[in-house]
Amino acid sequence: MSDVAAFDDEARRLTHELRAAAQRIPLRRSTPGFDVRVERGERHFAVELLVAGVIAALVVTLILALPRPKPATPTPAHTTAPVLSPPVTSSPTPVPDIQSTISSTGPLALYWTSNAPDGAATLTARTYAGDPAGVLVLPPSSSGFEIAPNGMRVLNGNQIIAVSGTVLGTLPEQYFQSALPPAWADDSAHLCEVSTPSGGAATGTLVEFDETGHARTVATLGPVAMSNGGWSMLACSPSANRAVVAYTNSQGATIIIVQLSSGRIIAQHSVADAFPIASHNGSIVALNEPSGVTIRNPITWAVLGRVVRWGSQAGYPLIGSAVAVSWDGSRIIVDGGGAGGGFHPEWMVDWATDRTLVTNTGATPQVLGIDDAIPLTIGTGFFLPPGAVAADPDAAYLLETSGALKKLPG
Repeated sequence: MSDVAAFDDEARRLTHELRAAAQRIPLRRSTPGFDVRVERGERHFAVELLVAGVIAALVVTLILALPRPKPATPTPAHTTAPVLSPPVTSSPTPVPDIQSTISSTGPLALYWTSNAPDGAATLTARTYAGDPAGVLVLPPSSSGFEIAPNGMRVLNGNQIIAVSGTVLGTLPEQYFQSALPPAWADDSAHLCEVSTPSGGAATGTLVEFDETGHARTVATLGPVAMSNGGWSMLACSPSANRAVVAYTNSQGATIIIVQLSSGRIIAQHSVADAFPIASHNGSIVALNEPSGVTIRNPITWAVLGRVVRWGSQAGYPLIGSAVAVSWDGSRIIVDGGGAGGGFHPEWMVDWATDRTLVTNTGATPQVLGIDDAIPLTIGTGFFLPPGAVAADPDAAYLLETSGALKKLPG
């Protein structure tokens, strides 16, 4: 039974990681004219095909695997003195293959709408009032793009690009050896990454970048008492002076909270059979566990709430996982899975009261899907791109604090 449980946990972890990877790098399409709903289906279908292959391999591994020794006690992470990298020259003018019609001062809801045959990505901008604000066309990038929380900058490959089309800076290639590219900080002006000497390394270096590409070493992390895993940024918040990072493998995760200004380790926690996400400022950590989602205080590790929602995968029950957190940390989006590009049950939940605010389940759901919801950088609201709401799939909506859906103009 322990082997079967381990297999289930491994399949669940890989499903979670592949979903996250698909969200970060949109699929390219060679045929124009498909809408956002088709894109969402393609992305989930591709992810679930990958999951199916991984699960097949895990079945063989389960049969042949020997019992694993219990991991040793974690060695506390330690800090390093801040180190500045040499300045990186930035471009003051738009690059020819970057096109923009955006002139807004922001904040914006910036979201993917299409890919050209050559892989160039078109992002559409709207103001928080819902007014159309133009488009940004990005050149193809093998590592995809990351949109800043306030919608005013994009990391495309190793280029930091303003929505006006101006290249602000370039990140050194050495920081793209990790499995995941740098992640935006919540001020939308910095990025953070855990750089590693090799894939799966149990040691890493937390690095902070400014918008011009200048790098600052914050802290050296690990080694942790785990292996064959990877580092990820859960939160990077200059305003809260905090970063939350995790080293995760098939057995669980080690979560480390770091003071950004000094590199001091504030707290460190190890969890089994749990895979975390965090709010933008690291005020909460949501642990996706076999029995549901547990919300914890990242410093004291006190349990703040529990959320359980059930979905399915390949016809079997699947516990829902938290995939996003509202800006104020009070709401989580829970995804219940779905195989073969099929239906993904999803819920937006006020975790403190365990109340569902909106869901795509039931006889007459209001929404078709909320996995692409964009947290607004004020309050609890989310922006829903076209294709998310059943009443008018061609319109964009604002998901308000109460869970009400407000149709936006344009």
